[in-house]
Amino acid sequence: MLRIFGDFETYYDKTYSLKFLSPVEYILNARWETLCCAIAVEHEAPFLLPKDEVAPYLRSIKQPYAFISHNALFDACILAYHYHIHPAVLFCTLSMARATIWHSIPNGRLSLKNVLKFLGLPEKTDFILQMQGKHWKDLEADPGLMMGFTGYALNDVEGCREIFFKLRKDFPAQEAYVMDRVIRMATQPVFNVDMVVLDDYRRDVRERKKYLLSRVTLTDPGALMSNFKFAEMLIVRGVDPPTKISPATGKPTFAFAKTDLAFTDLLEHPDIEVQALVAARLGIKSTIEETRSTRLINIGLCTNSFLKQPLLPVPLKYGGAHTHRYSGDWLLNLQNLSARKSKEIRKAILAPPGYTIVAVDAAQIEARIVAWIAGQEDLLETFRLGEDTYKAFASIIYSTPITHVSKKQRFVGKTCILGLGFGMSAMKLYRTITNDAREQKIDIEITLEDCQTWVQTYRSTYVAIWRCWQDLGNLIHAIVSGYGDGWGVGPCHVEGTTIILPSGLRLFYDNLRLEDNDYWYQQAQFKRKLYGAKLLENVVQALDRQHVVEAGLRTEARARELGIDARVLLNVHDENVHCVPDEQALPLASIALEEMRRNEAWCPTLPLAAEVKMGRNYGEMQEWKPPEVE
Repeated sequence: MLRIFGDFETYYDKTYSLKFLSPVEYILNARWETLCCAIAVEHEAPFLLPKDEVAPYLRSIKQPYAFISHNALFDACILAYHYHIHPAVLFCTLSMARATIWHSIPNGRLSLKNVLKFLGLPEKTDFILQMQGKHWKDLEADPGLMMGFTGYALNDVEGCREIFFKLRKDFPAQEAYVMDRVIRMATQPVFNVDMVVLDDYRRDVRERKKYLLSRVTLTDPGALMSNFKFAEMLIVRGVDPPTKISPATGKPTFAFAKTDLAFTDLLEHPDIEVQALVAARLGIKSTIEETRSTRLINIGLCTNSFLKQPLLPVPLKYGGAHTHRYSGDWLLNLQNLSARKSKEIRKAILAPPGYTIVAVDAAQIEARIVAWIAGQEDLLETFRLGEDTYKAFASIIYSTPITHVSKKQRFVGKTCILGLGFGMSAMKLYRTITNDAREQKIDIEITLEDCQTWVQTYRSTYVAIWRCWQDLGNLIHAIVSGYGDGWGVGPCHVEGTTIILPSGLRLFYDNLRLEDNDYWYQQAQFKRKLYGAKLLENVVQALDRQHVVEAGLRTEARARELGIDARVLLNVHDENVHCVPDEQALPLASIALEEMRRNEAWCPTLPLAAEVKMGRNYGEMQEWKPPEVE
């Protein structure tokens, strides 16, 4: 396939730029102006297409081609929204770098300039700073400015091409298809946005925040600014207060500053009360739920104005997490759409008229992979037989027949099965159960002693899982000692300080070392702790992601044979979300369910299960089950 590298240069000024607007709001703005698109075809000399000339140029190409840019969630959206051009393949060197070298870049920033510098390639210049407030007519009137601008644009597209050829040898071929589908979630949106629902939700969030903060300040005006009192408020809501080593004392202290990433990450916590408390502590006027609903409203307004539909592009970062799971982009975390905690946001995601949303979820996938890797045969058998594993464990910890397990007891059993496989402590289990019970309005009373007993019961019941943590701890020691190569972790294997997944992607543990009796590794600018249960969690989440992604690709391929466009339009971790014409919903549901249950060559004995839901909006879905076979 022909490879075309492209890089757009566009008008910006002090108030109109990507510093203040999401890409879709910037691209669909009335002030938009395409200055040029720099193009490089294969290894040929690059050239400049001024203003809108990129559209007739690309339409003149009669063979399928891949359009490759350094930030496809920007460049490919320009092609789609302004020129209605959808190349056969879309590819992003920024995403490619995120999957292969991000962990090694000291500041973790994957700008074209930083990636070129890291790879030892000719660097990007800062000429773009001279272009603030400059239109094409200004370039035409100033030959010197035009010369500098042309050189800058051509250098950028050459840099993109150099990055591509430098990194492609370490990038799995199938992942190119995955990346293409992720980009198309943004460039070819199908979902609509219900702005009335979002506005009502935003109003409710503001009232809840106002009530919470008034309650806190009335009972204890200094609570927000007292480290210990603030930490207690987080703990009550099931959050472990983030800590750091104080540069002044060399001892652990709370990490509650604006520069503490682990703290600012709590602005996106699923619990709105946690968001509100952290926002108040940081002096931020809006919580993430307010800004998210506002941004979704703004996106709906601008797509409705420009594209004549209130569309919802889904911007996800390919490989945004260490485990290669996606993460949010455009200041929107659409991966963080809990069915329970973000139901109102989900309700605002609509199928267009005549369409149905079809969502397929990999049931208990992480717990199943944990048992499979560890070889916990009794737990695997309950999964294979389709038994209620949550009730089964609840019957053990409550010493009651499985038929007598109550709804509350099953809730505890579920939390244990889903959480304890990764070495969760008794305190963390206590906070998780009490916090989730509060949010779900489940009246339950437990003690820390109960949780300590349940943790020990889990580990003594599922001894193979406990032993797996120990084995992986020994593997970490072997890697640090230099003799870990060839060791296996389920279907994965070790090479150097990396874990190679069946997909060919890797989990990176740079500078893995023993320090103060713990193992640590470097991830960009972050120092991370590693131990057996944590390594298991990383591998499980990476394999979970691989299974769900592969199921989506197979579903799409099978549906295409029936004339159904079944692209995955949204992914929320273990769930693929499609949207198709009403008459195609049932055939797609059947295919999606089969493929999410299907074993690939890398997991032939993994007991898989799935469920499908369908509906007109993403927040109100009904489960669909295939008809019984007589």
